[in-house]
Amino acid sequence: MNVKNGIGTIGTIETVNELVAGSKKEGSYLQADDDKDPVSTGNINGSKKRNRKSSKEEEKSDILEKVEYQDEPAAKKSRQKETNSTKRTYVLKWNLYEDLKQIVVEWTIDDTNISDSFFRFKGYAESKADRRELTFSKHPGEILALNSILLLEENSVRVHLDISSAIRTKIFEQMRAIYPRHDLPKVVEEICRRCARIARKQTREALEEEIDNAYNDLRTNLSSSDKKLLRTSQNVWNHIEFVNKFDSPQTIEDTHIHHSIHPFLRPFFPDGPDRTIDWANKLSFVSASRKTNGDDEGERHKPDFTITVNKRSGKFEIVFGLFKSPYKSSSHFANVDLVDLGVLMKDSLDNMYKEKCLELDMTVFGIHAFGYNVRIYAMDLSYDAVYRMYLIGEFEMPKSNISLCLVENVLQEVGNLKNFVEEYIERLPSYTTNNDNIIKTPTEKMRMIRRTVATPRKVELKLGNV
Repeated sequence: MNVKNGIGTIGTIETVNELVAGSKKEGSYLQADDDKDPVSTGNINGSKKRNRKSSKEEEKSDILEKVEYQDEPAAKKSRQKETNSTKRTYVLKWNLYEDLKQIVVEWTIDDTNISDSFFRFKGYAESKADRRELTFSKHPGEILALNSILLLEENSVRVHLDISSAIRTKIFEQMRAIYPRHDLPKVVEEICRRCARIARKQTREALEEEIDNAYNDLRTNLSSSDKKLLRTSQNVWNHIEFVNKFDSPQTIEDTHIHHSIHPFLRPFFPDGPDRTIDWANKLSFVSASRKTNGDDEGERHKPDFTITVNKRSGKFEIVFGLFKSPYKSSSHFANVDLVDLGVLMKDSLDNMYKEKCLELDMTVFGIHAFGYNVRIYAMDLSYDAVYRMYLIGEFEMPKSNISLCLVENVLQEVGNLKNFVEEYIERLPSYTTNNDNIIKTPTEKMRMIRRTVATPRKVELKLGNV
C-alpha cells in the first residue's frame, strides 16, 4: 500500500525493524488455516473410511481431492512469494539543507528565548532524520520542525521544547490572546438543543418542522450578526444527513466528505464575488509556485478544500482542508495529512511574503479531518524561521441522529474560524500591482521565511543491513 504525501510517495514501512501486515507471522497463520480445510480433511477422508457415500458422492470427493492436490503447490508458491515480498523494509531519507540566514527577530518570553529552544528541537529532528529514524506514525512534530514549523497544541506533547512549564503556560496564554474565541449566541444554542432533542426521538420530517419552528421563534429582536449566525445555523441543520446509528461508517473519502463535512462548512463559507471555494482535489497554486521556484523535489499538493481570495493585487489561498474517511484515520494517515497541511499553510505564507511582497502580519488556516475528528490550525510568521502552527479549535462531527447534540460545538468552532478568516481577508491589500516592473526590495518578512524540506525518498534496506 502506497500513501501519497502530497509531494511524494511514502512507503508503507517506515521503521527499520518492522514488517508490514502480511509478514511471516501472518503468512504462517494463513498456512494453518489451509491445514484445517474441511474439504481436504474431514469430508473426503471420512467418505473413504466409512464408505457411506453414494458412488456420485465418492466421485465428487475424488475430484475435489485431485483439485486440492493440484492447487496445493501453486498455493504454497503464492504464499511464499507474498511472504518474501513483505520482508522488504524501508526508511525515509530526507534532503536537508544548512540554514545560513542570520536570526534577527526572536521570540522571547520573560528572558526565555523560545526561538533558540525551537532551533534546538529542530536540530534534534535533523539528527534523527540523518539516522533515518523519523516516521510519520510517531514523529509528526519533528517532521514539521524540519520545515521550520513549530506545532503548538496545548493539550498535546508531540513537540518537546526545553522550557519550563510556566513558560509553556505563558506561550499558550499569548496565543489565545492573538486568536480569541467567542461564545455562541444564546439563540444558536437554543436551536441546537431543540433540534437535537427532536432528532433523537422523531423522524426526519419532524426535525425539519422543528428547525423552521425554532428559527421563527428565535429570530425576533436580534442583532444583525446574531440573526445572520442563526440563519447559518438553520442552513446547517437543514443540510445534515439524518443517519441511523446502525448504518455502517463511510469508507469512501468523497462520500464521507459529502455526508459529514460538507454540511458544516458550506453554509459558513459560500462562494462570493471575491472568493472561490474548491472542494475537489485541485492543485494548490502556492504549492505549484514553490515547485516552480525549485525549492522542492516532490509532487505538488492537492488539498480537499481550499478558500481562495481574489483581489486586484492577486490571488491568496488562505484556508486549506485535508480530510480522511474513518477507514483511513489511523495515526500514519492522519500524521501524513497533518504534515501536508502544515507545508501547504507555510507555502501560502511564503507566497504572500516572497512573491506578493506583503509586510503585514498575516495568518492562514488549516482544517485537518481524520474520520469524525476535526482540528483547526492557524499559522503565522512573526519571528525569524518560526512558523507557528497553533491549534485554535477541535471538535467531533456527529455520526448519527443520536449524536446530533455535537452540532452545537461544531457551530462554535467553525463560527470562530469564520470570524478569523473574515478578519484576515480584510487585511489583504486590494491595490493593483505589476510584479514584472517592481524591484523586490527584501522586506523584514521576506528575511524571515525559510525553505521547505523536500519530501523524503523511500529507501529499501537489505536484510543484511537491518
